Order: sequence, then C-alpha cells, then structure tokens
Amino acid sequence: MQADLKIGRKDLFLKGEFMLGKYNFDSATNLKAGGFGFTAGKFLMPNKLSAVARYEEFNPDRSVVNGKEVKWTTAGLNYFPSGNVKLQANYVFKREAENSSKNDLFITQLQHCF
Repeated sequence: MQADLKIGRKDLFLKGEFMLGKYNFDSATNLKAGGFGFTAGKFLMPNKLSAVARYEEFNPDRSVVNGKEVKWTTAGLNYFPSGNVKLQANYVFKREAENSSKNDLFITQLQHCF
C-alpha cells in the first residue's frame, strides 16, 4: 500500500509519502516493511533556483526490532538553466541503526526531460 499527497503553489510545495508492504517469501518467512517521507521546496529565484529539504524513514522489517532502521535527512538546491534541464546538488545526512559509521553523501545530478 502506498499513499502520496502534494500541496503547493507556484513557488512553494510540500509532499508526503507513506508506504507499507507485506512480503511472504515462504510459509515461514513474512516481512512487514514500511516508511514515510516528507519533502518541502521553495523557489528562491522564480523558475531558476529552488531549495529543497527532505526527511525520510524506512524500516525493512517492522515486526521486530532488528537494528536496520534508516533515517535520512536531505538538504539541496535545484537549478533550472532551461525549461527541460535541471541540475541538483544534495547533501544526505544518514542515520542508520545498523551502520554507525560516517557515510553521509553529497550528490550532484543533471536531468534532461524529454
């Protein structure tokens, strides 16, 4: 099951997502996974530059406390040099129960929409 909701106006938006799944691998193995995320964005320069923030949580097995929970917070900028091109730069702060090492990410991405 999944649900999404997005509200906004021209220069501001808020989006929420929720997902819940049950997977039956065999008669003895069931897995209940679930998570949610919230994304907010605001144009700093109309149709050119936007700031975006995202918070998300995911638990791959909600039926037990197994130390595999994931919580990520993302802060980023999107630049739109033309109507169908977007350049993204994001920093992802990772908090993962199973992996306590410092493994944050800086990601850049270039998109071209057809």
